[in-house]
This record gives sequence, C-alpha cells and structure tokens, in this order.
Amino acid sequence: MNLHINLRIEREKREWTQKSISKKLGVAASTYSNWEQGNREPDLEVLIKLADIYQIPLDQLVGRNFTSPLKISVDLDLLQFFAEVQAAREDQRKEIVRYWKFMNERS
Repeated sequence: MNLHINLRIEREKREWTQKSISKKLGVAASTYSNWEQGNREPDLEVLIKLADIYQIPLDQLVGRNFTSPLKISVDLDLLQFFAEVQAAREDQRKEIVRYWKFMNERS
C-alpha cells in the first residue's frame, strides 16, 4: 500500500479533515493535500510526527511490512544445556569440549 493511501485512510478513520491535520503539523492544507494525492511526500521528520498523531508505528504508516528473513527456532533443552555448561567448573567445560570434539570426529 502506498504512503498517500495510508495517509488518507488513517485520517478518514478518525473523521479528521485535511485542514485539521495540516494545522497539527504546522503546514498548509494544500501541502497535506499534495501528500494524500501522492504528488509529493513528506520528509522523515513529518512522517514521524504523522505516525505520532495517528498513534501508529512509522512502518505501518509508510506501508512497510517487515518480515525477518531469518527463521529462528529455539530449542529450550539446548539453551538449558548451554546455561549449565556455562555455569560448570572449568575442568568440566574442558571435558565437555573434549567429548564434543571426539563426537565430531566420529561423524
């Protein structure tokens, strides 16, 4: 979705006028109208103010759908194991590392 469409949707959801938003921003109503029509785009500082006024995340206002390219799965047993290894005595950790190397050599 485009920024200019989001600006209009968010304003109309609240039943606000372009004039009322432009007044809150301290810009001319024609300036805000140009943003909603897609003729121009506000600078970052104004976008942040708009997101604050609409009480929505900036990403949502600009139409950015962020999805992480990394899929991270958490194995709680493995996390517990690492915590226990970290808390172990130094000689115990050395033995675990030695065993790990032995197991990797066998694979």
